[in-house]
Amino acid sequence: MATFQSLEEHISSDQTKKVSEKFKVIIKTREEIKKIITQNFPEIEEKTFVRQQQSFPNDESKKKMPENSSTSQIEQNPSLSRTMSQLQPDYDGLPENKKNYLLTLAVFPENAVMKKRILIHWWIGEGFVTKSSDMSAEEVGEKIFDELIDKGWIQPRRKTKKSPNIYGCTMSAGIRRMLISNAQISKFFNLDSKDDVQSGRLILDKGWSSYIDKHPQRIFLTIFNLNEKYLSPKEDLFSKNKNLKVLLLGRWRISPRYNIEVENCKFLDRLKIQKQLTYLSLRGISLITTLPDSMGECVNLEILDLKACHNLERLFDMTNLTKLTHINVSEYYCLPDTKEIFRYRSHYSFHVLKGINGGDGLRVLPLLLIWPILPADRLRVITLTWRHDSSVELFGKGDFPALPFLEKMQQSRYPLPDLPSFTFPHCSPNLKKLYIKGGFIENLSPMDPIDCGPWNVEILRLNYLKKFRLDDSYDIKHQFPNLLYLEKLNRHSSSTKKTNDKADIEWRKDEGWQTLNDKLKQ
Repeated sequence: MATFQSLEEHISSDQTKKVSEKFKVIIKTREEIKKIITQNFPEIEEKTFVRQQQSFPNDESKKKMPENSSTSQIEQNPSLSRTMSQLQPDYDGLPENKKNYLLTLAVFPENAVMKKRILIHWWIGEGFVTKSSDMSAEEVGEKIFDELIDKGWIQPRRKTKKSPNIYGCTMSAGIRRMLISNAQISKFFNLDSKDDVQSGRLILDKGWSSYIDKHPQRIFLTIFNLNEKYLSPKEDLFSKNKNLKVLLLGRWRISPRYNIEVENCKFLDRLKIQKQLTYLSLRGISLITTLPDSMGECVNLEILDLKACHNLERLFDMTNLTKLTHINVSEYYCLPDTKEIFRYRSHYSFHVLKGINGGDGLRVLPLLLIWPILPADRLRVITLTWRHDSSVELFGKGDFPALPFLEKMQQSRYPLPDLPSFTFPHCSPNLKKLYIKGGFIENLSPMDPIDCGPWNVEILRLNYLKKFRLDDSYDIKHQFPNLLYLEKLNRHSSSTKKTNDKADIEWRKDEGWQTLNDKLKQ
């Protein structure tokens, strides 16, 4: 305060007034931006809320130490506590493939939350996980991840204690130390030395570029960006390394606030020689505006993660990527129209499509053009985002084919009061997870009687829907007989609470249907 008073003595009253007025404008603009984000980009607010929950647990949660705590259950329970000497025989008894799954975990920092999807994609990329006769590679990876939890090697992380979804995991310090030791012995990778990476896996930490300059002949199967925030790879980075399978330059951390920037994108053009590349992640990297068409020559690419590449304005020609099963183009807003993905009719391998949106809203005509070329016989996950609410046609006019194997659908900022017909059981009979976030949905009743009938949905999220309500006559138990979990968030964590705000709802089946009905009527 004394400093400000001292400054005030040297500044005229007119200047003080001008500065004060400018500060008021800045504060007002900040509040307006915050309001726009809250109304139109709920996913940003939600992720911030989750990050805060993880970073600042309350005293009660510390005492209870639920299973999604970063503290290992193994270390808490004396009967499960294992010393290094006890852990090693357990590890030695594992088959080679399961050792590989565990060794990938050792690369992460102590107490880090490891995202499940990134781990599974890494396993798929290196070939540790492959599809079986009745399961996709990702389903096999899910099963392995669950087994690691069941055996106590890792601990699950959930958004909330009640949530059935496991989004990531943590690992005890003792298990991590044991895995690092085994990773170095087996030359899986070496975290302690940049001068002795014989494994074919390069972990990008500070100073990694100088290592590549010293060892231009080194052959890598995997390049994993652990801590580099500023990437400045040379154009010839891949010129002598043609066996790359996994290139994870993007963000692996949960928090969207961890930013990565790339100084020069010309190295991406050299990816065309990577005929073995299976998994490519540029997630969350800033300053990438275009992707060269030469990337389309990575003919074995199966997983492409471009999530949150906020400056990206143009995709590349994917005509030759016939093995692509996963593509994530969500959370970036410079791309004029993601419908260009669907120009490539050869893409009948898609299992997961995330981030599909249209420049003027997903209207009937674009959807009718997209729908016939969707791989209806394989598609399991789809995320749809509407950018605007202007000039939106009624979806009831569209004749949409069925998606018999679709298991998860997320719709964000849908601009109409009634759900589109392709959401209902007659089009998506095996839908297990339905997430609706933001927008103007008012109810779950179909416009057309043909859409009536019980859903198979097990997890239902209805978040940030200001106009949503269920009539007293709506029988949620009859319409959702298989429902295991419901989440209904009414207010963003950063929003100012009002007296008429409805309470958030989180319900699990073991609480009983009457409890859910009571909560919904409040």
